[in-house]
Amino acid sequence: MTHFVKYQLPVILWALLIFLVSSIPSEYLIKTVPFNIDKLVHVFTFFLLGWLGRQALTHQDRYPRLREHSLISSFVFVLAYGILDEIHQIFIPGRQADLFDVLADAVGGLLLVWTVWMRAWRKSGKRTRKGLSSSRNSTDAR
Repeated sequence: MTHFVKYQLPVILWALLIFLVSSIPSEYLIKTVPFNIDKLVHVFTFFLLGWLGRQALTHQDRYPRLREHSLISSFVFVLAYGILDEIHQIFIPGRQADLFDVLADAVGGLLLVWTVWMRAWRKSGKRTRKGLSSSRNSTDAR
């Protein structure tokens, strides 16, 4: 149960929060939000959704393929959720679907992919550099 609360529940709650916020009719929204700020909020929101989704997929045992491909699976999840969220907004008074919101959501997912790849690349580079320096030292000692 604690495993569920630690890894699966956060992504469920974050997705629910996104759904609830996008369910607010336009008359209750702040009207003076600049275009760029709105898109940055989408990027951050869906980056976090992807990160939480990846954590949930990585720390589950039921579907080994999803665990093995957690990064691409979380990106697909982010993209699908972003599309479904925009479709959902069609049914909310005063709201509409926006292709640029979906693109911003996708950028958030791609930012997650890039971040994970960069961390892995840096980690492998440090490991290689450490290995080279220790092998050089052992060669020099001979």
